Amino acid sequence: MPRIDGLTSRQQWMLYPVYAAAVLSCLGTVLFFISLNDTRNFIGEKGVEYCWMYGSFERYLFINLASIGEA
Repeated sequence: MPRIDGLTSRQQWMLYPVYAAAVLSCLGTVLFFISLNDTRNFIGEKGVEYCWMYGSFERYLFINLASIGEA
């Protein structure tokens, strides 16, 4: 495995987007777990079941917003 000590300045700059992506990924995971309880309170237990059925909260939300718009 190559060592990171001997990287040129350009190679070091190329690593910053990788670090930023890792930080954003971790931050997104933390925010997901923090907001999970609020989301459950917002959509209810039946909504959580629908989210599993539809595969994602966004799909559940868009389908229900479309049905509200038709009513």
